Amino acid sequence: MSEADDKDIYENCYFQFIEAVRVLAASPEEACEMLRGYNVAFETKYDVDAGPYLFNYAECPLSSQSRAAIAELVEALKSIPEDLQAFTDVPAISLDRMRNPLWIPLRKKANDLLELLKPMTDLNEQHFRPDGK
Repeated sequence: MSEADDKDIYENCYFQFIEAVRVLAASPEEACEMLRGYNVAFETKYDVDAGPYLFNYAECPLSSQSRAAIAELVEALKSIPEDLQAFTDVPAISLDRMRNPLWIPLRKKANDLLELLKPMTDLNEQHFRPDGK
């Protein structure tokens, strides 16, 4: 694999991760809209949990502060009980689960992480839209 391929793989993984963090940071209604009400709690936790895998890429430019913040969010997600993450394809159930107050501090952490990672996210967006469109 070439260095360019490695960079593309990293950038795609980062994009998927940051999209999951955006879902987590959103209000319950927005989060469910973003994932079309499908299995929102499980999908969001699963995708955010993948964040530390970014550290394994040689192309990973994340600072130690960013890595620690990602790891902290992943650790905090462990506070969500299994019953709030169980599979559902019923939008009303997804919304009800995302409205649980246990998600409130996680939304705050996710928003803080988005702010911390904003420069990296801007670079990621430039990777996919080098012409700015």
